[in-house]
Amino acid sequence: SIRPELIELAPPNLEAGVLYISEKYRTTLHKCCCGCGETVVNQLTPAHWQLSLQAGKVSMAPSIGNWGMRCQSHYWIKNNQGRWSTPMSKSQIKAVRARDQRDQSADIAKVNQEKGLGLLRRQD
Repeated sequence: SIRPELIELAPPNLEAGVLYISEKYRTTLHKCCCGCGETVVNQLTPAHWQLSLQAGKVSMAPSIGNWGMRCQSHYWIKNNQGRWSTPMSKSQIKAVRARDQRDQSADIAKVNQEKGLGLLRRQD
């Protein structure tokens, strides 16, 4: 079970079972749902994660894949619950990371365009 807690800045010690949500910094933090004790940080942007908080119930999408951690856990946070997802192969993880990178690049380009910064083009 996961309890949402609104914060501005991260507390010095994170409590297991709490999803800390900083609206100001568009970030969430929590201890990994597998119990390994690692801290998981998620950015709340269109290219990363979205958060829904309604009537005290928190959900995040997409799933959280901690493939850079020793545990390599993969789960969803839905209605204040950590729900395990299927393990992913190395090739699946690589494909997800590539898609995430494309989404992030597109999001940055959109923000830059909205701010009138234009697009920087890399010369190869």
